[in-house]
Order: sequence, then C-alpha cells, then structure tokens
Amino acid sequence: METFIAHNVVSPYREVVLREFQRHKVPLNMDIEMPTVETIRKLVQGNQGVAFMPRMCVGPELERGTLRAVKVEELNVERKIRLVYPARRALATRPGRSWS
Repeated sequence: METFIAHNVVSPYREVVLREFQRHKVPLNMDIEMPTVETIRKLVQGNQGVAFMPRMCVGPELERGTLRAVKVEELNVERKIRLVYPARRALATRPGRSWS
C-alpha cells in the first residue's frame, strides 16, 4: 500500500479525497502530513510516498520526467478561481467590458 503525503491544512480538496477513498472502501495510508506544497513535492521526489497535488505545483518536474502524474477519474474536482484585487481601488477594464 502506498504512503500518501497530505497537506495538513483542511480544504475542500482534501475533504473530497478523504470522502472518495471512504466511499470506495479503499484504505488510505496517510501517515505523513506536511504544511507546505513544496515540502510535499520534495518528499514525493525523495520516494517517501505519493500525493495529490495541483499540476501547476509540479509542472517542471512533470516536463523533466522526475515525477509522473496519473488522472484519477473518481477524483474529478472542479477548481473555482476568482480574480482578486485591492478593495481600495477600481479594477481597470477594457471599454464595453465589465467585471462582476
């Protein structure tokens, strides 16, 4: 059984992973929890375990072939992002375009 290296910060993505493993009755050997994505990446590179990580955090390693990625169909998580800007100023837009 693989050792999963997890981010120790509670997040919706972490909850999805835990819930899906439980739903499929697959044991999750999550003995290592780390505070940063960088530490998790280094542990995976050091063959200490496997991890679910955002592709943007491991792009160069995937391109060099030092890490490999596997799509897990059961963990199809939609990531919602928002544009953020300082509340004390107006957001610049192009003519005819509004942001909301």
